[in-house]
Amino acid sequence: ISVLTADLMRDAIRDAITKFEPRVRVSEVLVVSNEFAHSYDISVYYEIINNANPQTLQLTLYRVR
Repeated sequence: ISVLTADLMRDAIRDAITKFEPRVRVSEVLVVSNEFAHSYDISVYYEIINNANPQTLQLTLYRVR
């Protein structure tokens, strides 16, 4: 769980959405590491093209041991 890994995850998420989902315009991707819970909190802010309503996807990735 580190800031460097969070930055790499942010870039990978943005690149994957841009590459594989052409109907979406990504506004921002936030990845915050939570060392106490051994997890990453992820928020993706995006807009569906031809739809002005902004959307948000929030999820948490937990470390599996």
